[in-house]
Amino acid sequence: MGAYMEKMMKAMGQDYTPAKPILEINGQHSIFNNLNALYEKDAKSPLLDEWVKLLFDQALIAKAKW
Repeated sequence: MGAYMEKMMKAMGQDYTPAKPILEINGQHSIFNNLNALYEKDAKSPLLDEWVKLLFDQALIAKAKW
């Protein structure tokens, strides 16, 4: 069941089993190309860690909007 359907079921007071969220990634997106280049340059870069956490947090925020 999608997030929108879960929201509708909840609004109608219906019983439902929440689905586990799935993070889908477009590996060809320029963000990931840039992250990969940064990783290859310095795998322990604090900037890399910061960007990955930011992307994950944004995904959580986007999920919360549903």
